[in-house]
Amino acid sequence: MNPDIQRYFDYIYDEGGDLHITIRAPFVKELKWDSSDLEISFGGIRRMNDWGSDPTITIHAKKQYVHPWEKYHAQQQSNPD
Repeated sequence: MNPDIQRYFDYIYDEGGDLHITIRAPFVKELKWDSSDLEISFGGIRRMNDWGSDPTITIHAKKQYVHPWEKYHAQQQSNPD
């Protein structure tokens, strides 16, 4: 994978000012990405037009987050006192 990760993404602002980042096909192919959900986070980006030489990207399989309060309520319902 090319360390210049900026080349794998396109970004545009829509009429409402929202930023949209799209992933280019070569990146998808290099990751062997299928239909599974991934969480992608970026770091070290200081300006959108020039990501510089040290941006980072982290990719993980998406996990279903359950808030501790929800876990507590589920446990209370399954094991009532």
